[in-house]
Amino acid sequence: MNDQDDVSPEAMLSLRHATWDDRVDMLRVMEPFKNGYIPGKLDTRRTLVAVIGDEIVGFVGWEKDQVLALYVAEAWRSRKLVGPILLQAAEDAIRQKGHAGVRIMIDADATRAHRFYVQNGYETHWNRDNEDIAWMRKRFDR
Repeated sequence: MNDQDDVSPEAMLSLRHATWDDRVDMLRVMEPFKNGYIPGKLDTRRTLVAVIGDEIVGFVGWEKDQVLALYVAEAWRSRKLVGPILLQAAEDAIRQKGHAGVRIMIDADATRAHRFYVQNGYETHWNRDNEDIAWMRKRFDR
C-alpha cells in the first residue's frame, strides 16, 4: 500500500495549462462524444487539463465569453468532481476578463450535458429549430 491509497481523488486532482503534448490524452478523453472538439489553436493560456495522478481526466477551453470545450473522461463523469471544477475555472477566467456572463454551445440532444449546465446555473438561451445545437448561458452576479 502506498501513500496515494489513503488520499481522496479530490485531494489528488490538479489543474494545469494544457501543452501540445497533451493532445493525444485530450483526444482519448473526448473519444466517446458525438461531436468532439478541441479548440483548433489550442491556446494553452485558455485551455486547462484536469490531472489525477499522472492521468488527464478532463479538459476545458474557452475564448472571450464562451466555453469552447469541456470534456471529462468516462470513468470520472458520474463522480461529479472534475466537470464542476473545470467549469468553475473557466468561468473564473472569463469573469476576470470583465465579461458579464458565459455561454456555451451544446448538442441539442445532449440531455446529460444540458442537465449538467442547468445544475451549474445555466439557462437555455436559444435553440435553432433547423440545427442540432442549443446555446446556454449564465450571467455573473455583479
